Order: sequence, then structure tokens, then C-alpha cells
Amino acid sequence: MSEPILAELQKIMRVTFGNPLLRIGMDTAAEDVDGWDSLAHARLIVAVEKRFGISFPAERLFELTSVGELVELIAICQGESRR
Repeated sequence: MSEPILAELQKIMRVTFGNPLLRIGMDTAAEDVDGWDSLAHARLIVAVEKRFGISFPAERLFELTSVGELVELIAICQGESRR
């Protein structure tokens, strides 16, 4: 289930960070991506919520340390929104 989310997240991140060649993996962290600062993080979160039709719990947003954790949170939120 994580592969389709990861693929879509890569598309979103390429637009958000202005890098059409950006490649991410589950272990990718903010320090691995040029321009991933707190403002870019906020833009990324908004874009992800819009694309996936979900809302993240505010307390979890700045605890994320990797793309894998973001993918996992997206999957959890998608499951909750389908209930």
C-alpha cells in the first residue's frame, strides 16, 4: 500500500520543492532535500492534505522525521477518513 502513496508523494514533493528530478525513498529526511525548511514543510503538508483528501492531526505534523513516517501517516489518515 505504501508504494502508490510514495509515488504520489514524490510528484507532490517535486512541485513543492521545484525539483522535477527529485527522487525520494522511505528513508528520505528533510535534511536530504534542498529547500526543505519549515515553510516548505507547511506547504508540503497542505499539498498532501489537499491531494489525498485528508487532514493530519496537528500534533503529529512536526514530529515527522522521514518520508516513510509521512507515508505511514497518510495511510492512517486515509483509513480513518473511509470509516
